[in-house]
Amino acid sequence: MDKRASFTISIDQVRRAHEEIASGYWFSTKAMRFFDSRYAQTATLIGTKAYFVSSDQFHDGGHSEPRKYSVRVCDMATGDIKTVGEFQAYGTGPQARAAINKIVKEAS
Repeated sequence: MDKRASFTISIDQVRRAHEEIASGYWFSTKAMRFFDSRYAQTATLIGTKAYFVSSDQFHDGGHSEPRKYSVRVCDMATGDIKTVGEFQAYGTGPQARAAINKIVKEAS
């Protein structure tokens, strides 16, 4: 397997790539409010792929679902953000972070 080093970068670097290269709206206030989204302040960079944890919580009137977590990847070359695996696959942030650690281990 191709050995690749991983680095920690700020989520601001990911946001800039997404907004400036892809003209994306993933980090927009409107999108974040609609999905009640939160995201980690750092991402793990492997090659041109930046992996980070996000969470969303569904609200409908007076009902709220539990907050769930997803692993996301931003291609820093194109600015595109995608979900790795299933959306809201993890019940906790540490579980999602462990999934990123597994990706890092497999890449090295």
